[in-house]
Order: sequence, then C-alpha cells, then structure tokens
Amino acid sequence: MNLYLLFLIVISLLGIQIFLKGFNSNYLSKETTSSIKGLFVLIVFYSHISGYVTFSQNSFLMNKFSLFLGQLMVTMFLFYSGYGVFISLKNKGKEYLNDFPKNRILKTYLQFFIVVGLFLIVNLFLNKKLELFNIFLSFLGWESLGNSNWYIFIIIFLYLFTYLSFKIFSNSYEKSVVSVWLFTLLFLIIIKNFRPTYWYDTILCYPLGLSFGYYQKRIEIFLKNNCRYLISLLILAILFCIFRIGAHQILFCYEIMALIFTLLIVLITMKVNVRSKVLKWFGDRLFTFYILQRLPMIILKSYSLSPYLYFILCFGITIVLVIIFDYLFKRIFASKKKCL
Repeated sequence: MNLYLLFLIVISLLGIQIFLKGFNSNYLSKETTSSIKGLFVLIVFYSHISGYVTFSQNSFLMNKFSLFLGQLMVTMFLFYSGYGVFISLKNKGKEYLNDFPKNRILKTYLQFFIVVGLFLIVNLFLNKKLELFNIFLSFLGWESLGNSNWYIFIIIFLYLFTYLSFKIFSNSYEKSVVSVWLFTLLFLIIIKNFRPTYWYDTILCYPLGLSFGYYQKRIEIFLKNNCRYLISLLILAILFCIFRIGAHQILFCYEIMALIFTLLIVLITMKVNVRSKVLKWFGDRLFTFYILQRLPMIILKSYSLSPYLYFILCFGITIVLVIIFDYLFKRIFASKKKCL
C-alpha cells in the first residue's frame, strides 16, 4: 500500500503554494481546511481497513506512517470543527446559536442514527447474533454494531457543551470559550473511567479550535513576523518530540501532544497552502465518508478477495455510498426542518 501513500503525497502536492516570505491568509479558509481534513480522513480509511485485512510487507512505509499518527489523524477534524463553530457564532450571532441544536446536534445525530440502522440491517443479513440492549446502546453511540461510534458520541457532547456555554454566557465570548474548556475537561475526567483512551485523548482539540478563533487576530499579528514564526514552529516541534517520547507515561501527556500536533499543522498551513480539489471533495464529505466506510469493509470481509482488490472495492463502494447518502439525506433533512 505504499502506492496509496504515494497517491496521498501526489494529490496533496497538486495546487500547493508555498509562502517563503509572505503569509497564507487563506490557511483557515474552507478550501484549505477541507483539503487538510480530506487528507486525514483518507489516512483514517487506511487505518480502519488495516483492521480487516493484512497487507504485505511492501506496505511498510504506509503502515509506519499510519501507526506514527495514531489518534493524531483525527485532531484536525476536532480543531476545525471548534474553529468553524466559533467563527459562525461570531459572524451570525443569536440566529445561528438558536438554530444550533437543530442544524448541528440534531443533524449530526440523525445522520448517525440512519447509518447505525444500515449497520443493523447488514448485521442481520450476515446472521450475526445481536443483543437488544446492545442495539439500543449502539443507537446512542455508546456501543457499536461494527460502525465507528466514539467520534460521533463525543462530537455531539461537544456541540451540546458549546450550545449551553454560549447560551449561559451570551454576552461574553471569552467566558463561553472557558466554559466549553471546563465542560470538556470534566467530560474527559468522567469518560476516561468507562471508555478506552482513544475516546478522549484528542477531545481537547475542539475547545482549542474555539480558542484559536477567539484569539486569531492576536495570534496572526504575532506570527506574521518571520522570526517569531520560525521560533514558534521550532518550539512546537521540540515539544512534540518530547511529549511523543513520553506518550502515556505522563498524566495527560498524549492529550498535550495532540494539542501541539494540531498547532504544528496550523502553523505549517500558514506558510503552505494546500488546495487539492480531490482532497477537498473528501474533506467536504468528511462525516459521511468517515461513518460509512466500515460498511463495505464488513460486507466484503466474508469474501475471499486479495487485500488490494478488497481495498479498491471498499474505497470505490464507500464513495458511491457517500454520494447516495448525502443526496438522500439532504432531501430528508430539508423536509424535517420544515416540520420543526
């Protein structure tokens, strides 16, 4: 699968623009963030499919790259989500906040609910034994029917924390952002007693995105000086290496490393503008590509396919599923909104 890594490198370089002296003012534009999200969700696809099939040793580089990133591959999803929510709240105000439960929380859960239903149908078709209570918990996101669930579970709570915080402190962005941090930290402390580490070790990247949105102008003024930018980049890189070595050995070490990694990517995009139409397509469909990709992986696993044919078929079928799902969901959600 080193060819897949080469594919990721090539599509990332298409349309790339490097700012040696200047500053990429579009580093947090939708085009750029969608491209970055697209890159990471394609890496997530490889990570997930590796749990269903074993590739040859010729995939050494892609395997190493995927293992090196680990949970870090989802950090930008959370950061950009937090940043995007803050900018929308800042620009659209109370109208956006009032519609937040419907347009963010309900929409996200409704998508998840439908997908879990699809996984239930597949499990029944494959004659898998299912417990009724486990099915119920799967629709809540606490358990799984083979679908990805932890990310959806936490993002819904993060949206809820955001809504409550900005409602309670409607006259202060600063207090609202601090409130989301406190809610998230409390959530992390509680859930770490019940769920594996990957459920919570990147969760702080969401409030980091909110904070970045709040302090964005001050951060940009500071980093537009090339000397300060390079020193900041170097410090973050050194800190990342230190925390990488000590991962899981120090309290909250991985969580801090995730925050540092996120900031490193943000700083890199200040100088390197990624504008890939291919990556943007996947980034714009991040949520559905993420939650649907395990469906063909589960279905095709029962067939005797070569690892590479299995990969190609899963990839292609997932794209088709995403296109169909997005088209139908837009029509369903549009009709639901009229009823609310």
